[in-house]
Amino acid sequence: MIQIISDVHGNLQALKAVLKKERLTADELWCLGDTGGYGADSRACINLLHTRSSIMLRGNHDAGLCGLEPPEHFSVHARRALETIRIPAHTREYLLSLTESHISRSITLTHASISDPRWGYILSPAAAAAELAQMKTSLGFFAHTHLPRLFLDDGGGVREIIPEENSWIDLRGMRALINPGSTGQPRDGDPRASYAMFDPENRRIQFRRCSYNIARAQKRIRRAGLPDFLARRLDEGR
Repeated sequence: MIQIISDVHGNLQALKAVLKKERLTADELWCLGDTGGYGADSRACINLLHTRSSIMLRGNHDAGLCGLEPPEHFSVHARRALETIRIPAHTREYLLSLTESHISRSITLTHASISDPRWGYILSPAAAAAELAQMKTSLGFFAHTHLPRLFLDDGGGVREIIPEENSWIDLRGMRALINPGSTGQPRDGDPRASYAMFDPENRRIQFRRCSYNIARAQKRIRRAGLPDFLARRLDEGR
């Protein structure tokens, strides 16, 4: 079983909670990027996933942290966070060594989209169809939008599925793009950490949520001098 996470954004409390929840279930861990940025513990999250993940991608915020993306390309709160967060040279070098897309087990992994791995947004069936047309594998995992979603092409066109928690979805014989949602900063109205479990043997996916100590994550953000908005939004999952 493969645990798939993304968009941790320096939220160490959320990351530890989802790893602990699946410690006896997951054989592998895939991270789709944006481990850093926004939250107070980017360095700790990056270092933890460096040791725990089988595959780890670099997201746009990670690119900002290691100097590949200028601060002015980000929103005001994201820019403030990137300017405040400090990471040591060895962590920066590790982020520079990562890629923003990868193919493993004949599955495409990308942080954002196939056509634009750093900044592309897949938010609609039309956008998903365009990406599926470029994808060389039948299954792909993406992130970046912070929304748990599945775009499925069963031969009758691409449809968007908002997944039910803890329900297995059979992917056999289908082409699909799958977003596990955000572990550290959900934006679908549910503040719990979001991730997915992928069963490669039976080719099925399950979306899961995990509660964590939001108040502690908020306290860490405020102590770090980051924008208070970044702490408040964790309560709302927005």
